Amino acid sequence: MREPRGLLALAVLAGCALGDDLPGLGPPLAQADLLAIVAHLDDDMLFMQPELATALARGSVTTVYVLSGDPVHGAAGAAHTFAATMTAYEHAAGSSDWECGYITVAHRPAHHCRLRDRPVSMIGLDIPDGGRYDEREASLVHLVQGIAPSLPLLGPFGGRVTMNVVIDELAEIITASAPGVLHTLDLSATHGDDHPGHLMVASFALWGAASARYAGTIVSHRGYSVTDEPATLSDADYALAKPMMGYFEACYRGCAPCGQECATLDDSHETWLRRQYSTVSRGTASGQLASAEVAGACLAVSGDGGLGLADCGSSAALQLGDDQRLHAGTLCATTAVYNDEPLALAACADDPAQYWRIDDEGLVSNGSPPRRAQDIDMQFDHVRCLAAGGHGHAGSPVCGRGRRPRWHVKKPAGNAPRGT
Repeated sequence: MREPRGLLALAVLAGCALGDDLPGLGPPLAQADLLAIVAHLDDDMLFMQPELATALARGSVTTVYVLSGDPVHGAAGAAHTFAATMTAYEHAAGSSDWECGYITVAHRPAHHCRLRDRPVSMIGLDIPDGGRYDEREASLVHLVQGIAPSLPLLGPFGGRVTMNVVIDELAEIITASAPGVLHTLDLSATHGDDHPGHLMVASFALWGAASARYAGTIVSHRGYSVTDEPATLSDADYALAKPMMGYFEACYRGCAPCGQECATLDDSHETWLRRQYSTVSRGTASGQLASAEVAGACLAVSGDGGLGLADCGSSAALQLGDDQRLHAGTLCATTAVYNDEPLALAACADDPAQYWRIDDEGLVSNGSPPRRAQDIDMQFDHVRCLAAGGHGHAGSPVCGRGRRPRWHVKKPAGNAPRGT
């Protein structure tokens, strides 16, 4: 198989230990118009089209592969898959002049390849995949639940990462790349069955965005759950996106010589590529948060000083700001430490517990990870979101397949366009 330039340096690094200076130091992180945070080394090419192919041809792109470690085939398998992905990127970007090495991100080594003549980067965090049904012991689900306090890194330097380290890594990458749009995978399992790694990585992307105080647009792309949906990709967009998978599959599964394009795709890949579904959370969404279940009711300060539902015309209604905070005068809505406790008001701060985003399906997600709870199966329920709650108090319980309260942004009457 043809190896893109720079992979030889990675093979040399496999025998090196991580010290004060990283041998084979990779290129530094750079700004990117589009940042993609995905689980596996083909998720971006399958589920984020045609945005990915268009951006590679015209703009700057950084893609992070969180689960780039291969728990079955080891370092050789991971390098093989990474090389196949690089070949697909070469075709879309029109360059194969890679510079590869390792950089330090949040005090941990990260595998970084960047084109010398195009603003395109690929980053692998070398975390193992927990399997299609979370059947492996080392998984992000187990990390979030507290079953596994840390996970092994499968790159050449070894070591382990905790939940907070993964969040810090993504936050540092988000800050450095300062993207106009952040693309990730589906945030919750309310759309149906999906790979738990997809769902978990999207959650870590949210938590990283909260830590970085990212204020731009987040696009969450559905994965395996699109199988039975109608095809959405136009013939023109399919013609733009399909070659990337064709080049990847040639190197990965040998349906054509590496460096050429497979004429036909794997059946599952063909199905998913034809079906592109996503939800969008815009950083500019602002106004009152109105319940989709209770007509005329908005999130507001209640008589006892807590947070609950009240008439949207009330002066006590909270405002979702462009800063991703829920404001009540000089205070901001804050999640409690424990998942089922009511929200509180506190001084506004750069705190993930005060980071709120609403997507175009009405989910208001919070940037604070859930409290670890081994008695809860978090494979499909692991994101904290805004809920009206019981006893009249609003909270931020664990949401997902089992629970998904919906809201919408209600603009103040004074902001309505003239003539309406």
